[in-house]
Amino acid sequence: MTASDAGSAVLAPADYRIDPATTTITFTTKHMFGLGSVKGSLAVSDGHVAVAERTEDSSVEVTLDVASFATGNPKRDDKVRSATLLDAASHPTMSYRAGAAERRGSSWVLHGQLTVRGTTAPVDLVVRDVVATPEGLTATATGRVDRTLVGVTAMKGMVGRYLDVSIEVTATA
Repeated sequence: MTASDAGSAVLAPADYRIDPATTTITFTTKHMFGLGSVKGSLAVSDGHVAVAERTEDSSVEVTLDVASFATGNPKRDDKVRSATLLDAASHPTMSYRAGAAERRGSSWVLHGQLTVRGTTAPVDLVVRDVVATPEGLTATATGRVDRTLVGVTAMKGMVGRYLDVSIEVTATA
């Protein structure tokens, strides 16, 4: 991972703990057969970034709190958290793990795996900016999640298949 444009100055190898209080994960998706847009968020409960000597060998591990799923519509949020979709009662967390990074132009791509309800599927995240700070680092990334690949298949048409995800991470050394 690198500073500012994810491509200028290389970060020194270090281990970082993701700060759940200052890290945000937001998403947009479609519903009602693609007619409406939905924006929402999920909270990080724990996470770790390991910047390796070779940036390509860096890794990320993040745990997400399924009960934190929120779109601002309580009825919809309850349905998504129910056994029909995310099943927060039986599967209170989701996890993302990436163990490889690839340089693409001025960005890095994290090749990772998202696990939801015990099903794992590949999810790549494009790291747009990484900035070293005296306390640690901040980073932004984007990606697309295909919910059907992680086994969340109910309510086809009523619930969007793809979630476009934006992530703002703060991590401390």
